[in-house]
Amino acid sequence: MIARRAVLIAPALAGLFALGGRGFGQEFPTGPITFVVSFPPGGSIDVVMRAMAPKLQERLGKPVVIENRAGAGGNIAAAAVANAPPDGHTLLAPASSLAANPTLVKNMPFDTLKDLQAIALLFRTPLALVVHPSVPAKSVSELIALLKQKPGEITFGHSGAGAAIFLAAELFQSMTGTKMNGVAYRGAPPALNDVIAGHVALMFADAGSVVGHINAGRVRPLGVSSTARVPALPDVPTIAESGVPGFDAVGWTMICAPSATPQTGDRSAARRTQGGGRNAGGSRRNRSDWHHPGRQPAADRVAEIPGVGDRPLGQPDSARGPRENRIGRTA
Repeated sequence: MIARRAVLIAPALAGLFALGGRGFGQEFPTGPITFVVSFPPGGSIDVVMRAMAPKLQERLGKPVVIENRAGAGGNIAAAAVANAPPDGHTLLAPASSLAANPTLVKNMPFDTLKDLQAIALLFRTPLALVVHPSVPAKSVSELIALLKQKPGEITFGHSGAGAAIFLAAELFQSMTGTKMNGVAYRGAPPALNDVIAGHVALMFADAGSVVGHINAGRVRPLGVSSTARVPALPDVPTIAESGVPGFDAVGWTMICAPSATPQTGDRSAARRTQGGGRNAGGSRRNRSDWHHPGRQPAADRVAEIPGVGDRPLGQPDSARGPRENRIGRTA
């Protein structure tokens, strides 16, 4: 399923390069295209990008390389791309930590607003709150009660401050008045491995990455972080409907380039990338593959992402902040 879903991204990205090539010259691309992924192999972004690469390479006629630069909540990868030659051959495939890091990390090695530009929003990723089977809680309400009985004692895995799975856990604690003990890893896959092994009690994980583990009984799902249930986990309620009204914490993935990279005058490139999953082939099966097992194609603009568009991370549209973040504005 992941491989077929990646095939849907490839033609959209190829169209993006075809349009963007107008800004680089007729011969673009002249060499390999490198996508720098912010997290280790095995994560949802890495898996999709690696499955997409062969098809994109076939369409472009140039090698497509996926390079993992994990660490610092995605800042190592982002800094590498921010300092890369602005010729369109080195691109960033970050997670939503890109928007949060400037407010959480002191002495950033780059300026997100000045050094990077967003090209296209690819997809959103609902998260699943999963626990090791030994955890006695079998629902969100039971977990909240357990956390209040043992404040600060129960552990949760995450991939660093600023990552979507970290922010979801922090939001959960804030909205429920509970306290957990966070354990940081270099990425979501090793964190999930420790939840499965019972070294860590729970975590918020990419819903698509845990479906197999849930079905095998390695972890128990308590809820999903989106406002609607995830089709791949139809029997798992949303956290909002499970006693935490208003809970909504969904990750996203986009493609970014160094800020000095020439911009094409045709903004439809970003829209073609956003719509690739919905429009490729036009068939119901293709659309189903794009959605399965939890990834949602992005229909809105990059500028509308909290913390990346013109509203601060975690605030609704009506709560405009004093500082406008214009990375990737597509207006």
